[in-house]
Amino acid sequence: MREGRYHEAERAQRGTIPTLKGGLELAHAYEILGDALLEQGRYPEAMRCYEAALDAHPRFRRSYRGVAEALLRQGGHADQALEAIERIAENPSDDYWSLRAWALAELGRSPEVTPAIGNALRATSRKSCADLAATWRRVGMAMQALGNAAEAEEFFRRAAEIDPGGRWGTLAKEALRRDPIPITRRRAAAATLP
Repeated sequence: MREGRYHEAERAQRGTIPTLKGGLELAHAYEILGDALLEQGRYPEAMRCYEAALDAHPRFRRSYRGVAEALLRQGGHADQALEAIERIAENPSDDYWSLRAWALAELGRSPEVTPAIGNALRATSRKSCADLAATWRRVGMAMQALGNAAEAEEFFRRAAEIDPGGRWGTLAKEALRRDPIPITRRRAAAATLP
């Protein structure tokens, strides 16, 4: 997964899952499989894996991150994504805050985006390049949704630089290659963030 070899990660996880007895170990395996499918753009299959992870261990809230990411990537599902994000609210982390910022931006709730971004940036471990890249990419997506192309580009660039060959850096590079950065929804009232 970390090297972007999603087909291989999928094969490996599919081979591992039948050997697991259940519980947390199985939930984690389904989450990884869901992430591998998500990165291949196979959203319905990814969603089934995230649901299977929750069935295997209902308290394994991490799967809601994948659900939210999949919904946001598909567009038009920000309200459902926000519902999924709120299911991990009992332990807010960098993922919670960065996904929340993106969903709120997609919904046009710009006054709530800035505090969510601030919380995401504070909650993200500076020791993990992947965590930083994930947060910066999602903040870039939030900026893009608000119509702040220059700020979105800056966050995408930072994510790509810190994680050049990783999952999140690769996604950020893809966003940078789009010229100009598309704005998913124009919102006159939310043109800029302070």
